[in-house]
Amino acid sequence: MGVLNVGQSNPRIVEAMTNKAKSFMHYSYTDFGFREPVELAERLNKILPMQCKYFFASGGTEANEAALKIARHFTKKQLFIGFIDSFHGRTFGTMAFSSTSPAQRRYFHPLMPGVTLVPYPYCYRCPYKLKYPDCNLWCVDFIDEWVLQKFVPPEEVAGFFFEPIAPNDGMLPRCSHVHFQDV
Repeated sequence: MGVLNVGQSNPRIVEAMTNKAKSFMHYSYTDFGFREPVELAERLNKILPMQCKYFFASGGTEANEAALKIARHFTKKQLFIGFIDSFHGRTFGTMAFSSTSPAQRRYFHPLMPGVTLVPYPYCYRCPYKLKYPDCNLWCVDFIDEWVLQKFVPPEEVAGFFFEPIAPNDGMLPRCSHVHFQDV
């Protein structure tokens, strides 16, 4: 939802889709070679300040599943920290991180193992009912003191999985007072 913010029936998009559909309807670039993904990657690398490798996905869930696989493969670690009230998808891997409603997980347990969900460090709607800056960012200290020091060994964590913008909460930016240099 919201990954294609191009408007409803944008004429330029409809025309481009119609023209592309005349040449082919579907492909899997992971199994067959097509020039379009390569050309797009080359164009992106010309305008970005760094050279990147790309994985083009059909949507957010597929991209999130790929991110989980990459993190586990690269780090050789199995555990993840996710955040309560996030939505990452409806596949078994991403459902373990999605917790906006019990209905999305009902009847699907057990989900992907190794996922610990914690309250989001979100000053606007603080789960601890504290106020910034008097709270001294207790939300971040909680993750360290009560999760990483008590039952999730930090040396086994492949990564943190989070939404910088909460789409299910009305497109609200998260962590408005928490910056990476603070953590």
